[in-house]
Amino acid sequence: FPSHDRRHSEIQKRIDADTESKTVLQDFAAKRAKDILKYSSEHNASKINYLKLKKLNDLYGAKTLITLTGLAVIVPLRDIDNKLTGVQFIYPDSRKQFLENQRNEGCFFQIGEITDRVIICEGYSTGATIHQLTNLSIVCAMNAGNLKNVAIAINKKYPKTKITIAENNDQ
Repeated sequence: FPSHDRRHSEIQKRIDADTESKTVLQDFAAKRAKDILKYSSEHNASKINYLKLKKLNDLYGAKTLITLTGLAVIVPLRDIDNKLTGVQFIYPDSRKQFLENQRNEGCFFQIGEITDRVIICEGYSTGATIHQLTNLSIVCAMNAGNLKNVAIAINKKYPKTKITIAENNDQ
């Protein structure tokens, strides 16, 4: 079946090219995230509308950046090897946005050091609230679809760590 093999080879070449293009775009997004963090800062939590709205008293490692709509919270996302992959912008009106083409799967925002117990939750404000109330190690997966990916990555790197999943009850 030579025509089938040739067709399969062409499809595989397209898949490889798409994968390479995706990697290039993700690397570019990671570089943009690095630049954004370079120009961001740490403001007093009491001056950040989003944190006041959520009753949070600290950024817990997130940063801030002045945008056209006001002071945005910048949440850096990293993979399990601590490589910066992107950021999430949280604007004063609570709107959230990731960088275009950034890698999110298995990436997270961490609050505190991972020890013998960690709570994996969906979003930044949920994680910051849980940490503020419990002082436990928190990993924010940034969305429900990423909880499993993050849990697998944490379990693989920290097999003795007890993982608790704190899912949102969005109804």
